[in-house]
Amino acid sequence: KDTEGAQYFVDWIWEDLENQIGIPTQDIIVQTTLELEAQTAAQTALTAHLNPERGANQGAVVSLDGTGGVRVLVGGVDYGESQFNRVTQAVRQPGSAFKPFVYLAALRAGKSPWDMGMDASITIEDWTPENFSETHAGPIPLHKALAKSINTVAVSLGEEIGRDSVVTTAEQLGFKDLKPYGSLALGAQGQTPLVVAESYLPFANWGKRSEAYGILSISTADGTPLYDRIAPDAPVVLNPREL
Repeated sequence: KDTEGAQYFVDWIWEDLENQIGIPTQDIIVQTTLELEAQTAAQTALTAHLNPERGANQGAVVSLDGTGGVRVLVGGVDYGESQFNRVTQAVRQPGSAFKPFVYLAALRAGKSPWDMGMDASITIEDWTPENFSETHAGPIPLHKALAKSINTVAVSLGEEIGRDSVVTTAEQLGFKDLKPYGSLALGAQGQTPLVVAESYLPFANWGKRSEAYGILSISTADGTPLYDRIAPDAPVVLNPREL
């Protein structure tokens, strides 16, 4: 039961498996990136921390190594009840998880973490974003505004440097199909959890961008190799100043 959630991972890698060797017609051995102990722990943690009384009946967990290898992929609470993979199929708003990409775009536009931002009311067209605290701090260094996840500063910063530059930066790291809407800086455009995790990889991988993968090798039951993954060149999308 504890490892049943690994079936979400199996479903996810199946398309890649067929692309590499076709539909299997014999017993095969597939070596994957999944860490079963971590997978089991993540499945248990997800179940333990849901709160049905607050409407939290489902969730997902994904963890990647620095090369994009998927170590944990929990697509839902119970695979037997729902095969919908919330890691790879559920398009959800990343919210404040998007803000680091706004600040990265600001760095590229010449801003410094110690430059001052303004935490004050801001209105874009007919939209006035609010802070979670429903208060304003006034002038604040950008690094503190990011640490405190202040909405108004992120939005005003995105307006100052230009939404198009935020879109370009975020998509360079892995986000997909972003539009320069006013709410861009607050992560209002849906992405899957896997895409968000992939987009964070360059921050942990010396600036290199990698796509998620799950298969290392495939062989027949008697050990005849059918496929061995060759790591593709990973483009560098961050320079040392931006890490």
